[in-house]
Amino acid sequence: MTFDVRTALILVAFVLFVSFVGSLSYVLSFYNTQSTLPPFSRVVTQGTRISNFLVQSVNVPNDTVSGLLYILYPPAYVNGTPKTLDAGDIIGYACDDSEWILTGVNANNDTAVFTEVVTKISPCPI
Repeated sequence: MTFDVRTALILVAFVLFVSFVGSLSYVLSFYNTQSTLPPFSRVVTQGTRISNFLVQSVNVPNDTVSGLLYILYPPAYVNGTPKTLDAGDIIGYACDDSEWILTGVNANNDTAVFTEVVTKISPCPI
């Protein structure tokens, strides 16, 4: 079986195309997976701002945190909106990699613990 130049070029082009598609799918699958970095926790008190949320009070009996939620996208609001967070509620924006989940309330010193949510970054709205 003999190959002419045209058949050889088609075969090389096919191999390059398959290699490109394979590497592209690998890159895209890597981009869509969650990061394996360990989560970061932050202890906050009254008056502390975390992401787009300003903590105004830590409600120990209810295991909630009350404060002002500042909407950043679209459009940004200067005044915060009152919001009460329960354990498990998420604040922040994935697009700027600042999502936090309320993981607990400490009765001893009226603090709340937020843990960083590690997700894929999505584009922010304008």
